[in-house]
Amino acid sequence: MPDWLSDKHTTIHNTINLVVTFFANEDDRIRLGFQNLGGSPTPIEQNPSPQQLTLLGQWYYNEFLPKAEAMNTAYNAWEEYSQRTPAHTLRLLDTEKAVKHELRNLHRILKALPWVTNTDLQIMGFPIRHASTHTPSPVPDSYPAADQISSPTPGTVIIHYHDSISHKTAKPKGAHGALMRYAALDQEPTSREELSSTIFSTTSPITLHFDLSMRGKKIFLTMCWENMTGRHGDYGPIVSLIIG
Repeated sequence: MPDWLSDKHTTIHNTINLVVTFFANEDDRIRLGFQNLGGSPTPIEQNPSPQQLTLLGQWYYNEFLPKAEAMNTAYNAWEEYSQRTPAHTLRLLDTEKAVKHELRNLHRILKALPWVTNTDLQIMGFPIRHASTHTPSPVPDSYPAADQISSPTPGTVIIHYHDSISHKTAKPKGAHGALMRYAALDQEPTSREELSSTIFSTTSPITLHFDLSMRGKKIFLTMCWENMTGRHGDYGPIVSLIIG
């Protein structure tokens, strides 16, 4: 099953603008629960849980919107072809990775809310809900295990992974892809929550690009399988590597 998020820079940029434009409309914000910046969303005739309120309000404004704005800024600089440099492309790729993860999260949240219609999803450029009689695929009991981590060129880290149970590089049954959490830290993390950056991949390997000023720093990472409905399996152990 192909990923619904395109790898084309212009397509991702357009999707971001559709979402931001949708929530810039006050009527739509109120109807979906985004009454004001940082405020408590209160959809009419709905009774969302406190967790949903947090996801709808604080998460959107504090997590999604800043990353969307950063990606738009990077895209506008990259689009100036006559002045484009490799640094512009790397910056765009980094911001795209961050915002694509947030787009998937936002899509899952909105699909789960009964007052969000398929028309709303279409306007934002998201896939709509489809009625299905199929039994949903379970999350695999295994996790993606790193079998080779290298930094072959300055600022580049490549992570090859396989399934921890089958030891095959192919995804196990029910897995859509691997979700990796990572961060550059001065000391070993005490919890997975410290690994604040994420990247999703449907195939091995995963490639990360860092600014050259990050050379010599240690990154820590861990991975889990994600199924077609966005559910996560268990995370594997946290491993580390020095950025070359």
